[in-house]
Amino acid sequence: MREAACDFFPDFDAHNHIEGTSPKEWVMERHHYHAMAFLSRAYHFQWSRWNTTAGSRNIIMQLREAVDTKREGKFQLLHVTPQRATILKCIELSQEFNTEPVVGLQFYPDLFTLNMYYGSVDARRVTFNMKYKLVETVFDMLQELKLCSYS
Repeated sequence: MREAACDFFPDFDAHNHIEGTSPKEWVMERHHYHAMAFLSRAYHFQWSRWNTTAGSRNIIMQLREAVDTKREGKFQLLHVTPQRATILKCIELSQEFNTEPVVGLQFYPDLFTLNMYYGSVDARRVTFNMKYKLVETVFDMLQELKLCSYS
């Protein structure tokens, strides 16, 4: 894409030159991008204003299911750390950020596992029908764009 003049991929030191970025821990970010790639046909992911101030060991983003019509309407806040992934009680429009998870939510080590237990049957089915080439292509795009660090 760079050769076609679509150069929106940040260089490795771009966070030093751009204000308002929040570089994330690279191992956590890479693992999260893999999970997002697997779930890319089952969920919509969206930027959150809370991500910039979350620090390097926290990723805050919005997500909603794209395949289940009952869950499709509302975005929920997702909080990912190196240890766990949770859906938060607060929403994007809340006055204060609170890391308290939704009542009754168990421990899930990452976004993929969260989908396997918390997601709908349709979301799980779509996830297991993903083609390897599509997952790797989406992952490569996410890895190059570094959306969690630059949004």
